[in-house]
Amino acid sequence: LAVITALSSRSDTDVIIINGRTRDILETWFGSSGAVLVAEHGVWIQRPAGDWELTVPLSSEWKQQALPLFTMYADIVPGSFVEAKEFSIAWHYRKADPEQGSSRARELIGEIDEFTSNINVHVVHGNKVVELRSAGVDKGTAAQYLLDGKDYDFILAAGDDRTDEDLFKAIPEDVYTIKVGYCSSHARYSVNNYREIRTVLEELANA
Repeated sequence: LAVITALSSRSDTDVIIINGRTRDILETWFGSSGAVLVAEHGVWIQRPAGDWELTVPLSSEWKQQALPLFTMYADIVPGSFVEAKEFSIAWHYRKADPEQGSSRARELIGEIDEFTSNINVHVVHGNKVVELRSAGVDKGTAAQYLLDGKDYDFILAAGDDRTDEDLFKAIPEDVYTIKVGYCSSHARYSVNNYREIRTVLEELANA
């Protein structure tokens, strides 16, 4: 948080945090940092000292139909839980038995595919989470929205989740993209863990 705040305080630097969490959570965690906050993978954007903006018109009518399915999986997998957001539903299994969680996640995705055949939604299997959200919004489209009309001389984008691949694919090729953790990725570079990317950010903050 100190590094993010230090970077945000620089007059020549913009810090943007794009996350799948809700507006309330991001505001609680980073509201005082001076960073631009993007919630629910790009649905909501809040610039420093500004109000939350809805980036595209979306409907959440489908949520009531899908919620019982997610709740059922939370009931049958100990340690898992459902997070209902404004325009998405997520089933988290990071605290569940890894083998059971992975197996049930595949089952849930299969059932979602049948359920969503006639609904404009998109399922994403992230890092120990299965999320169903309104189609047309992801971290990549959020980044494009925020970069539109800007003329930065240096851009760095980093992330550790499968949902960050949308970001890596969408932004210009000359951007410095960093995958946190070694696995197949569209990012140009990679680091081992969050400690290493934090070191990179600290060096930028002190440059």
